[in-house]
Amino acid sequence: MKMYGKLRSCELSKEERLRYRRWWKKYVTLKRVAQTGLPVCLLLGLLSFGDQELSRLAKDMLYPAFWVTVISTLWWTFLECPRCGTKFSGWWGSEFEVWSTSDCQECGLSCHDLSTLAKR
Repeated sequence: MKMYGKLRSCELSKEERLRYRRWWKKYVTLKRVAQTGLPVCLLLGLLSFGDQELSRLAKDMLYPAFWVTVISTLWWTFLECPRCGTKFSGWWGSEFEVWSTSDCQECGLSCHDLSTLAKR
């Protein structure tokens, strides 16, 4: 059963609002780590080619930075919807147009609604 429409704070219980806010914080944090991790890994990779102390430090930091990026990206990609419990983003769905969505493909809950709720 699909539930489309705006998420209203007054229609949610206190526990639901808290759960949605926690989910939104996790979603945004994982997304930011995933998005900044790739440029950081590329920069560390470029810096590791020298023979100086900076290149040694970059080599030491590259492996952990890579795995943090991979794990956060996978976690963010497969994050479950706080409303219906299915995979939220639809990145690996069978239809190509759902790859970049920011809505739940099952119940229609949107990131815009969640961010609005989290700001209140």
